[in-house]
Amino acid sequence: MSNTGNDKFIAAIGKINVDLVFGGLKRLPNTGEELYSESFDVLLGGGAPASLYAAAAFGAKIKYAGYLGRSFFAPFIEKELAAKGIPFENVYTGTGSGINVTCVMPVSGERSFVTYSDESAADEKRVYEALKGASVVIAEYAKYLSVYRRLKKEGALIAGDFGFDENMDINAYAETLKLLDYYFPNEKEACLMTGKSTAAEALDELGKYVPCPVVTLASEGAMYIENGKKVTVPAPKGDCIDATGAGDAFMGGFLYALCEGKILSECVRYALIAGTATVGVKGCYAPKAAYDDALAEEKIKQLIKNA
Repeated sequence: MSNTGNDKFIAAIGKINVDLVFGGLKRLPNTGEELYSESFDVLLGGGAPASLYAAAAFGAKIKYAGYLGRSFFAPFIEKELAAKGIPFENVYTGTGSGINVTCVMPVSGERSFVTYSDESAADEKRVYEALKGASVVIAEYAKYLSVYRRLKKEGALIAGDFGFDENMDINAYAETLKLLDYYFPNEKEACLMTGKSTAAEALDELGKYVPCPVVTLASEGAMYIENGKKVTVPAPKGDCIDATGAGDAFMGGFLYALCEGKILSECVRYALIAGTATVGVKGCYAPKAAYDDALAEEKIKQLIKNA
């Protein structure tokens, strides 16, 4: 993947996900039922690698630190990361697998998940060495807080998208959130975490903890606050084949633009373009051509709009 002309790079620490995708389901099974899917795939899942991939698809320099232990999927993961051009440093020294394995069941454009997580951690000194020098660091929830503080003092921006947890509560997340410069929850996550009923209300509450929260709104785009006003940017039009990884790509597109010195509205536009490119394919990793096509189409729209 190409690199930008500057020397900035985006680094991330986080779990590796392997997705077992059952495609073509008309509905989810009820208790005691067995349904057959029309297709089945084993794919490299989302999270930090997918965000980095999206940033690199636009031209960013990237580095990924993660956990890879004794796993049936280890050879597959190493091969996939290399094929996708994601430089990987394994910081795991435990005896487990170090990864997440997720059953993904897309139905009517939405997805349901069941995940097994082998919780992992690494020596903080090793994590710092892996991330130091980055202009932007994608953080892992509730881990390495002292490392993020050190990196912030050295000039790094800290970003996060911690995914969904049915027990999300802003008080539990507060310490990690206060270290972030940018946070990218989807609407459901933002409302659940804050106890609010709308994305706008949740955004206000998140703004008490994070300088720049951005709430994604699925096909409706994204919402953020600029100069005290809430701004909603619609998503580019495109076919939705699989929404898996759209939020990860959104963050990657945003951080690429941030490293390029673009203003907030442009960062959100790149984020939405990345998300649109991703939902147009199965899995979390659209080919770079999809990013090029989505960006070219959006540029044409902007030219027409400004004519």
